[in-house]
Amino acid sequence: MLNYIDICILPYKKAEVVKHLSVRKTFEYLAAGKPIIMSDSDLSDKSILKENKNIISYKAEDAKDLALKVKYLLGNKKLMNEFAENNKTLSKKFSWEQRVNESKLLETLNTYIPSKKFNKSKISIIIKAYNEEKYIGRCIKSALAALKGLNGEVILVDSKSSDKTIEIAKKYPIKIIQLKNGKERRCGIGPQTGYLYSKGDYVYILDGDMTIDKDFIKKALPFFASKCVAGVGGNIIEKSKDNLAFQVRSKYHIVNKITEVNQLGMGGLYRRNAIEDVGYFSNPYFFAYEEYDLGAKLSKEGYKLIRIPEKMIEHFGDETNPFQTLASRWKSRYLFGSGQYLRRSVEDKHFMKTFNELKIYIITLVWIVIGFLSLVSLIWSYKFLITYAIITFTIAVLLLIKKRDFKRLSFSFFSWNMQSLGTVVGFLCRNRSPNEYKANVRIVK
Repeated sequence: MLNYIDICILPYKKAEVVKHLSVRKTFEYLAAGKPIIMSDSDLSDKSILKENKNIISYKAEDAKDLALKVKYLLGNKKLMNEFAENNKTLSKKFSWEQRVNESKLLETLNTYIPSKKFNKSKISIIIKAYNEEKYIGRCIKSALAALKGLNGEVILVDSKSSDKTIEIAKKYPIKIIQLKNGKERRCGIGPQTGYLYSKGDYVYILDGDMTIDKDFIKKALPFFASKCVAGVGGNIIEKSKDNLAFQVRSKYHIVNKITEVNQLGMGGLYRRNAIEDVGYFSNPYFFAYEEYDLGAKLSKEGYKLIRIPEKMIEHFGDETNPFQTLASRWKSRYLFGSGQYLRRSVEDKHFMKTFNELKIYIITLVWIVIGFLSLVSLIWSYKFLITYAIITFTIAVLLLIKKRDFKRLSFSFFSWNMQSLGTVVGFLCRNRSPNEYKANVRIVK
């Protein structure tokens, strides 16, 4: 004679907590291979719970229909045995880890839990370089060490270096690609060129004056178990202690907990499938801000970027005077990148997001314009100019109190003004589509 425990009856529950508990209980009974009768109001997981395959459902809160379904199942021993076997088979393919990864739970909680192994995935590390003979050897060695035990490749994209960068790089088991035309040299061209020649399921971008931690990729890969994650970055250690151009931004690249971010400035590991949804890895016509552009595009596609509290890279920036660094960035047109990004955001319909990211430069630009107008107003009166000078002085004093460092404040003012002017020039640059780009390169190795 059948015992009541041989059949699991799951009633309809209005309370969400009880309902979620009953879902877990459902899978416990599935694993035990028990026939199940459950309310049709709980049939939310069609991939697991299939009527007349491993369950029978009754109309919610209809006692008569429930009684009929119980009677029917009790009178059909063959069907009970079939359900039991189906549930045993199903339970072997089931795991809670799988259910969490396939659900929206991780996105809902904004918490990312590493839970999968990626031993078979291929990793591409793309190194972009220009005249990096001082650092390129250690950079390549670190990339090869980071891929140890993984299926990976290292691709160096050289922007027509005039020093020994290529000569040094040839000593290592990597692919080397070089631009044919040095005039095409831009921050965005190296990553995109390397991406076009790469084969990895996951792509990491690394600068030639950096070294990647040997364990970072292995620590980052599990976070891609959540399908909403498109890129993972880590903590960046600035080795250039004296150059304020690098130090002022270092605080944005250090986290002490898993943090959702808008962009993975200074490199990160990206999911190739997500990049394909965007259409390109890096805008090859951008002089800078290519990672901001990628972050905005990924966000628009519904993806997320995270930075984890793990050491990712060490950056060996040049030790020149920070003002010289800014001058060099103007000469190389690096400072124009913010304007290109702003203009591109108009076309891609994320202008307000970009405006918020660049607000300090835009505010500075507005203040420069007001200053110019105050000078013009001297034709009629000096009051406007005096008011402008007083407000500017007051702002400077307040910032000095906050920063407590006159040198840093001076650099900030100079940097903001240079970058704001660069934003204007970059905004006026021709807005070319990344899809127009055709790699003009030679394969060195």
